[in-house]
Amino acid sequence: MRQLVIALLAVVLLAGCVDRASQQQAKRSEALIKDPTIPVKVTDVKTSSLTEDLEITGSIVTGDDVQVGAKNAGRLVSVYVKDGDTVKAGQVIAQQETSDWSLRVRQQQALVDAARAQVQQALNDARVGPSRSSAAVRASEARLKQAQAQLQKLRNGAREEERTQARWAVDAAKKSMETAKSALDRAQRLFEQGAISRSDLERAENAYTSALAGYNKALEDQSIVQNLTRPEDIDAAEQQVQAAVQQLEADKANQKLDVQYQERISGARANLRSAEEGLALARQSVEDAAIRSPFSGRVAGKPIQVGTYVGPGTPIVRIVGSGGVYFEGQVPEGRIGDVSPGKQVAVTIDALGKTWSGSVSAVNPLGADVGRLFNVRIQIDGDTSGIKPGMFARGMVTLRRVEGATVVPSVAILRSGGDSWVMVARDGKAQRVKVTPGLVNKNLTQVDGVQAGQQVIVEGQSKVVDGSAIQIEPPKEAGKADAS
Repeated sequence: MRQLVIALLAVVLLAGCVDRASQQQAKRSEALIKDPTIPVKVTDVKTSSLTEDLEITGSIVTGDDVQVGAKNAGRLVSVYVKDGDTVKAGQVIAQQETSDWSLRVRQQQALVDAARAQVQQALNDARVGPSRSSAAVRASEARLKQAQAQLQKLRNGAREEERTQARWAVDAAKKSMETAKSALDRAQRLFEQGAISRSDLERAENAYTSALAGYNKALEDQSIVQNLTRPEDIDAAEQQVQAAVQQLEADKANQKLDVQYQERISGARANLRSAEEGLALARQSVEDAAIRSPFSGRVAGKPIQVGTYVGPGTPIVRIVGSGGVYFEGQVPEGRIGDVSPGKQVAVTIDALGKTWSGSVSAVNPLGADVGRLFNVRIQIDGDTSGIKPGMFARGMVTLRRVEGATVVPSVAILRSGGDSWVMVARDGKAQRVKVTPGLVNKNLTQVDGVQAGQQVIVEGQSKVVDGSAIQIEPPKEAGKADAS
């Protein structure tokens, strides 16, 4: 019974409270109907420095991001890194098979040695050849002179002195022969008379025989002198002269070819250079088989497996550098004209809770088909050691700044068609004032048409018209609750 009484009292009290709230609301509604004054809230028109900013969103990228590939075709025999490993510039990260290239190095070395020997032989020929050809010309000239002298001798025949000597030799031999004949005849008679011995006769006979032989030889020598020049001898001498002339011409022609020795040297040296270049290429191929990191960084992703046959340019390892990071974002085509190289940008990385200063370094001249967005590269200044490629970043670009701008809250501006206006509170009434909006920054808008210090309606402005009576309500104090 006692609990029932308590419940009834609670219901009565609650009904009383509800009736009082309804009564108060009804009183306020009745007052509004009787009084046409419209409650509004206002704020002062102010002057401020206003900026127009453009936000660019994007991510951190790096220029040191490359797929390291093979320069030559070959099979991988070793891979020395794995995903996430740190590498240094020039470090060997993979190795290709080099047996074929090593064989080619030896072959090219043999070609170089042969070409070097050819150069030395050409130099030796150039040093010895001219003296050899000059000696051959001199020898041919001597042989020609000798043949010409012999021919001239044959054409001239025996000299008069030679004929006289031959005649004198015949006369002397004849007299000797006649004296020996007389001595033989006398010895013959004496022998027959027994005055001399047979040996004396035989000596006389021998002397006559010898004198007769000398006389006959003198006659033959005289005949030879008189008939010294024969046609066949002259023909043979002329042929010898012609042969000597031809040999001399051939030797002189060979002498003119001495200039080719220098050409042979040049050709041999060119072959040597070609062989040396081939050797250098073969050695470079062996060197290129050791695949190295082009810069310091970190391995991103799983490298290619050992035993894979790779061709020139086949990606083996991806290396992402730790330096040279920059911010790359996108700008709509309508604002790309406001973002030019050199423009200052504040870059914020939320993951690090820090803002860096930077500047626009490049604008991609080709926009994306979807969305008509253009990539913009922004170079970040200062210490970027903590920034990682792939981080999300925001860039804020100040497009223009207006000092001492007259600003009002953007919500205070009313628009219809192409007109803009604000409702100004003046002497308890609302006054419509036409304004020209300008720069907008967040919740403030630059306007022309009002002055600093005037009050514009920011709440209830859409309920009043020009001349409406208004009642300015004070701003609510933070944390104050309504009385019940």
